[in-house]
Amino acid sequence: MKVPTDILTQEELEKATERLDLIFSTWDDLCQNHTLTSEFKNSFFLSVPITTEATLRYILDVRRIKQFHPEEIENINEYKIAGYLTYWICKLKPVVAKEQIKRYTRTQNFLNEELAFHIAIARINQERTINNRKRINFDEQKSRSSQFLNDLFYTLKYRITTGDTLALIYRNLETF
Repeated sequence: MKVPTDILTQEELEKATERLDLIFSTWDDLCQNHTLTSEFKNSFFLSVPITTEATLRYILDVRRIKQFHPEEIENINEYKIAGYLTYWICKLKPVVAKEQIKRYTRTQNFLNEELAFHIAIARINQERTINNRKRINFDEQKSRSSQFLNDLFYTLKYRITTGDTLALIYRNLETF
């Protein structure tokens, strides 16, 4: 989990480490709580180099946002953080099959998107806890939530999205 220190400031390095910790702990939670069989845990892993690269890309995006809007943005909000993390995780796909899989199940096909969503919710809820705000409790069993997730995962995998578009989606999750 080594982030290149030569291109990041100390503050960016600390943020990158926090984000990596969040990603790996969310992956561990997903592995422990996932409804898939134990075959899932033996078939997939989270690639450290790809995860590190996704985190680096996220940090550099945040840097660009702050450079272009220096007087307006000191810290970006939790929705943009979630949106940009989701974008890079879905773009670089750090969840990798350990060996060749002949045919993916529907659930296996969307593992990177599912991980990105859970990371986003975890990050939003971290901020909400710090600020004593109500956490997002996304009930995946509700049919409305289930349909939303199916649509979101499909969009993340097969459609063009941006970190800003995803931030808008996450901001509106409270309506579920």
